[in-house]
Amino acid sequence: MSPWFPLIGEHELTIDEKGRLLVPVEVRKRLEAFGESDVLVLMNMGGRAFLYPEKSHLARVGHVKVGIIPSLSEQQLLRALFGPASRLQWDKQGRILLSPKTVGSFKLDREIMLVCAGDHLELWNRPDWEAEQQKLAEMMPDLIAAMADRLGPAGA
Repeated sequence: MSPWFPLIGEHELTIDEKGRLLVPVEVRKRLEAFGESDVLVLMNMGGRAFLYPEKSHLARVGHVKVGIIPSLSEQQLLRALFGPASRLQWDKQGRILLSPKTVGSFKLDREIMLVCAGDHLELWNRPDWEAEQQKLAEMMPDLIAAMADRLGPAGA
């Protein structure tokens, strides 16, 4: 089981003219504290750019079991998860390079939000993130109720 990272917060960032995005130092330090390297895995999760720390991601996907001859649905899942994925390594300044194809496929503007979501990071256009925050605030009681059995005891 991979460790729980408690990546928290949001960061206003800019994709520079060369397609580079600075991973904030506090995020890099948090990942390093949990033994992660300087590599993030970019996944397309429902049309959203998710960035997973490489070691924990490999531990998680290592539990995916397929038959000797994968079924059609197994093949499709593997293609969907891993085909469009890419490995991104930050440079000495802490920047990752987003290809023009990545920026285009996720319809990312230059001004984005890097949203910490527990064990992964998400890339959002700023207006989209603001709208999502409003929806989440309204949905929070229902989300908590739906997940109550997985959230653990109160005060723990």
